[in-house]
Amino acid sequence: MSEQLIAIKQLPVIEERLQSISAAIQEQTTKVLSLAVTEDTVKEIKKRRTELNKNFKELEEQRKAVKSAVMAPYEAFEEVYKKYVTDIFKPADTKLKARIDEVESSLLDDKRSQVATYFQETAAVLNIDFVKFEDLGIKVLFSDSMKKLKDHVDDALNKIAGELAVIATLDCPEEILVEYKYNLNLTSSVLTVKTRRERLAAELQRKAEMQQPAPVVAQTIIPEPVVPAAKEPEPEEIPEVVTTPEPEQSLITITIKCHTYDELMAITEVCKTRRLAYTIS
Repeated sequence: MSEQLIAIKQLPVIEERLQSISAAIQEQTTKVLSLAVTEDTVKEIKKRRTELNKNFKELEEQRKAVKSAVMAPYEAFEEVYKKYVTDIFKPADTKLKARIDEVESSLLDDKRSQVATYFQETAAVLNIDFVKFEDLGIKVLFSDSMKKLKDHVDDALNKIAGELAVIATLDCPEEILVEYKYNLNLTSSVLTVKTRRERLAAELQRKAEMQQPAPVVAQTIIPEPVVPAAKEPEPEEIPEVVTTPEPEQSLITITIKCHTYDELMAITEVCKTRRLAYTIS
């Protein structure tokens, strides 16, 4: 197919005189732009602008006609080329690509299966039974060698084995291990357990404080003041004075709550000094 099958027998010849009229176009536009736009000249300037646009439109129509004339033979050639060349090559290439992809996909699946098997064997040796091959995030590409993929597996499993050894030396290893099996992130697992235990301790402390006995309450009993009984007037004929027995005193009870032991002792001293009766409960 080295033979030249496509050749241009005659180049399109375009005759143009644009350079010769360019000076005239420049003169027209410069002259119009130099005019001052005023109330008196606006109509004239609008007229000249219309003339310029008319000339430009005529030239544009000629340009489009030339383009159409030049492109017509090429478009006809392109139709023939598509029919005898493109429409034959393209379907063949599509079919070949599909067959190649099918074979490569099968080879890739086989390589992925081999890597997964190697993962299972290595994980069993390291006693790692809670991780799946997909959890490692290893991408198996067609261009990757088996050695490279196995190295990725070894690195990932050795890292997990090392972190499991660290977990065994920490406080609350069982709790941390539960978290680690979920996220495979040692730092996150330790922080999660630490935060949870701190919150639990705070809650237990709060409940313990709520269950403490109420503050000691001192009850001070203050007797009512003694009111002297009124004496009856003595009859003149009886020389002796007759008095009635004093009534029993009623009690006034006051409850005082203390928050500290020092407050309780201070109130007790006041009661003793004033000889007030009190009880502590």
